Amino acid sequence: MELAKPIDKNATGKVDIFLSQKADKGHIQILFKFDDGSEFTSNFYGVRGKKGIYLNTSSYHGADLTRLDNELTSKQRMVEDMRRLGLEVKPQVITRSSKISTAPTTQLDNLKLHFTWTDINGNVHPLQACKVSFVSTKGVIIKTEYLKNDGIFEVSVPHNSDSYHAFLYAETSLCTVSQAINGRGYCCAWGISRSANQYCRCDDQTGRDDWNTIMHALRITQALYYGYSYAREMSGNEFNQKIPVVFPNEYDVSSQTSYYAPWNKSLNIYKDAYLSWDILLHEFGHLVQDRYHFEDGPGGKHTITDDLIAYKNNKSEGIRMAWSEGWPTAFAILVSQYYKLSGYPYVNDSKYDANNHNYDAPLAFWNRSLESQDSSPKGEGCELTVSRILYDMVDTETESGIDRMQMAHKAFWQYSTTSKATSLSEFVKKVYSGAEYYNQFSDILATHYVSGKIHSVSGRNMIISVGGNPDCSMSYQNKVVVDFYSGSFRTFVASFEKTGFTPNKQTNQITLSIPVIKQIYEDPGPNMICRLQTWQTSNPVTGPFYTSWLTLQKPKHINNAFLLASSVFSFVDKKTSSSTTIDGNKFTLIASNVQYSSPYIVMNKDGKTGTGNL
Repeated sequence: MELAKPIDKNATGKVDIFLSQKADKGHIQILFKFDDGSEFTSNFYGVRGKKGIYLNTSSYHGADLTRLDNELTSKQRMVEDMRRLGLEVKPQVITRSSKISTAPTTQLDNLKLHFTWTDINGNVHPLQACKVSFVSTKGVIIKTEYLKNDGIFEVSVPHNSDSYHAFLYAETSLCTVSQAINGRGYCCAWGISRSANQYCRCDDQTGRDDWNTIMHALRITQALYYGYSYAREMSGNEFNQKIPVVFPNEYDVSSQTSYYAPWNKSLNIYKDAYLSWDILLHEFGHLVQDRYHFEDGPGGKHTITDDLIAYKNNKSEGIRMAWSEGWPTAFAILVSQYYKLSGYPYVNDSKYDANNHNYDAPLAFWNRSLESQDSSPKGEGCELTVSRILYDMVDTETESGIDRMQMAHKAFWQYSTTSKATSLSEFVKKVYSGAEYYNQFSDILATHYVSGKIHSVSGRNMIISVGGNPDCSMSYQNKVVVDFYSGSFRTFVASFEKTGFTPNKQTNQITLSIPVIKQIYEDPGPNMICRLQTWQTSNPVTGPFYTSWLTLQKPKHINNAFLLASSVFSFVDKKTSSSTTIDGNKFTLIASNVQYSSPYIVMNKDGKTGTGNL
């Protein structure tokens, strides 16, 4: 039959639409009658709820997801799913009898169904947490429950009774995987005999694209199962957000990318991403950030290794995107390590693995190690740098002087979800507020070139480096404060500030002022404690990023003047001529070569006159 032409809204003709419902109450027929005598009939399959007709595409899916007002009963949904799969729905015959008799005990068959899936390395795993319904061919639901960790579903049925089907859904208690085109959830079914043990293999089948897509949807649930199990455990079971997952996403053909959509809290997964659990858990990490309000990423195209400040030529966008992408990347790796998922491919290591977005070669993977350090500093605007810093906070691999920190997973979760951070700089302030991780965290920041370093101290001169990308003026840190604290009492002694460092110069010399030197030596004891604070002052200002506390011996000479704290000066009477040897130099204490102002002394070498030159 030829389809009628589209209706012209300016035409004067009248269109009548007649609706009729078939006897099985699942088949809706719409008859379009046009005033030119032509007719067009369209058939839809759906179910009738209390408030209207729900078709088996988007409207059915919406009702199935939300289950508002219990619009559709479990049986109605099951009958609809059977229709979708092309299974026959037999009418149920009910007989009544006025006679009351004692029924004999029914003999039961105990059935055990084993649901498994096979990864790309050929390893067989139990299917966990997915929803299974056991149904008779008459449409009677015998049992519905979510699979446990062993992938086993057990049910008892009457001996020699009806035939059955087991329906498996790409759905867990916290996520549902659906199609982008029509919004329908993925479902498959097996005919079940009454043998005691049966195996339902959720494996790809060559030449069965429809079946394979369902199998891939099921694998997505397996990765996300660990993601939301982690979120539930870390949050004390407070996290209970239902997660809609669209697979493959509607932009798949052109963009080949996965993304999180904050407008409807959904994960949108590209066609081959089911192979990469790091990608799936990364997208789940975006949902966690949104749920607890600690990101404000601008979105858009990016790569994991770019300095996004330079790439976007915008500091605000760069630091926000690096944080909003870097945290989910670290989250993905930490989840797989927490559950020790060593039996699955490309997980439970320190690498972020992803397949290469190539439909012709989906098994070609690339990775970036979170345990490495970048030889070219990128700073706070790089997703990979942010990921490595966060990973080093929690990982069990520790390196002396580089990564001595091992924060508990729950502590990391608490710091993250309560930080309200939209950049690494804001998160750093949250961590420093905890105090107990100060030195270890500062070492990590320095290792990844986000904070500065004190390289050496010689006389009044300090050789330092600052953090950030030296090739980007909006990334390179251009303000420094050196703090000095008492070596004896850890009380503040003095600070020295310098601004205006030149980009592309990674090491700088700063010269301490004489008043600061005097303050240091007026503090008793042979040692001083100092640290370096660095800022990036482009809008928005970020920092301070701190170095760890550094204990230094006070220099005994600066230029041709020797400085000694009075506590180590051995003269009994500082106004009486006497001689001593210090560091191989002979000193004679006489009025012409000594300035004494308790508690520090400035003197020249023996035989010289004057007060010394600082």
